[in-house]
Amino acid sequence: MSPWIILLIIFIIGFSLRIYKVTSVPPSLYWDEAAMALDAKFISQTGYDQHGLDWLQVIYPSWGDYKLPVYIMLSGLLARIWSFSPELLARLPSVLAGSFFLLIIYGLTSEFFHNQKTALVAAGLAAVSPINLHLSRVGFESNLALFFNGLFLLSLLKSRKKAVWLGLTAFSGIASFFTYYSSRYFLVAIVVLYLILIKDNWKKKLGISVLLLTLIISCLYIYRLNPYAKSADWLRLSTKSVMNNTQPVLQSSLIIDQTGNNFLNRLLFHRWLFASHDFLKNLAVHLGPKYWLISYDANPRHNPGKTGALYFAWFPFLLGGSYFLYQKNKKTFFFICLGILASIIPAAATYEVPHALRSLNMTIFTSLLLAYGFQQWPTRFKSRVILFFLLIVFLAQFGAYLHDYFIHYPKRAYSDFQYGYKQAVLMVDRDYVQAERIFFSNYYSRAYLYYLLYGYSDLTEFQKQNNKTVGETEKIDKILFRQPSNEEINQLVKTSILLPYEEKDKVENYSQEIINSPDGNPIFIYAKNF
Repeated sequence: MSPWIILLIIFIIGFSLRIYKVTSVPPSLYWDEAAMALDAKFISQTGYDQHGLDWLQVIYPSWGDYKLPVYIMLSGLLARIWSFSPELLARLPSVLAGSFFLLIIYGLTSEFFHNQKTALVAAGLAAVSPINLHLSRVGFESNLALFFNGLFLLSLLKSRKKAVWLGLTAFSGIASFFTYYSSRYFLVAIVVLYLILIKDNWKKKLGISVLLLTLIISCLYIYRLNPYAKSADWLRLSTKSVMNNTQPVLQSSLIIDQTGNNFLNRLLFHRWLFASHDFLKNLAVHLGPKYWLISYDANPRHNPGKTGALYFAWFPFLLGGSYFLYQKNKKTFFFICLGILASIIPAAATYEVPHALRSLNMTIFTSLLLAYGFQQWPTRFKSRVILFFLLIVFLAQFGAYLHDYFIHYPKRAYSDFQYGYKQAVLMVDRDYVQAERIFFSNYYSRAYLYYLLYGYSDLTEFQKQNNKTVGETEKIDKILFRQPSNEEINQLVKTSILLPYEEKDKVENYSQEIINSPDGNPIFIYAKNF
């Protein structure tokens, strides 16, 4: 069979696994997905975001977390082409990025190993990889950035022979820079690795590298010109990291005081040594077997919770691929290993580890090692029994993973995806005309996003009311996004109220409807007194 037919089949399988039930699994849109879909809805219908700002901007204020623009712009473009449901609008860019990433992996593997069979294996493995599969089914900016970063590396390598590829290199680099914040570190690292390790004419390499680094610096300059840049940087720098954690400072001071405040002790027990220890420990978490085989992230939004970044049966091929490549081509081996380290650094710098999104670029390089291991293993180890055993183990775990993902995962992760707000909005819409006042619980916070996304229709009027303010919206017309006081509950007439189910006794004199979770447990009570 033609390799191109096989690649097409792999692409179709990968796309099918990513698009199947994507509007219902995961069970609903979490905050960031809802916010991006909402801004996409605004710019597709009005040309401005929810704050009345022009669609062409480098930072979208959103609900106060200052998002980069590419994912939102791409969603807005899709909304102009077709009327998608909010769920599909939020997740389709990620589905497409994850699917076309398979072609990127195919191209990169061909570029590194010059073997079409190995490239097909790499694409096939990425199609069913648990980490790539799940993160392609949620509206994660990091997954879109992964596609652009892979394209950046592929076109950079191809530009050695044909300079025309530099145009695509520049485009993908700019797109990645304005898609996900940690991409800027990854792009610089790739350029540096290219300059040091990739075989090419030094003058040409230096010229390309200077051009790309200038491009990255220019993007950073454009970013810094935005009035929201300082707020966006402060928000991200306020995350606890090895750079701003005070604990190493306290540890250093305490030991220096105990051992004597002299030059040698200040040097031996400097705070940066303690911070470096934390950084290396965080780095090791992403390289350990628990990350690869048990759980690559504790956040249920990032990881369904029943597997690591790889299937058990793949781990020997990852180790074998690393060993075989080191033996055969040390320069390529070190490039891939340093690429993995460069991918982990943004995640290791913080204390929220392991972090699948910040370290996702690592899958570019682990896919190469895996594919090389699959290529070399049969020629090094002749035992078909072992290969057959590993195949059975993989098929069993893959089947169990899919069963858990589509059947059980939506039932245990519903609260992490703010399930219930969409159902509540539909109830509010039904009674909107009759009600004089509506209280909409902010139980999960940012409830207004879901009301604007699923119910509110006069977007232009909201933009006027919002008046370019950033943060939570507390009121839209007759709807108040808070829980009412006991006095308000007892005194108001023609009022509907959405409350957490635990507070159902507060509205016992109201007509009540229950909103259940996917596993059948009540989560909200919708009540009205008319």
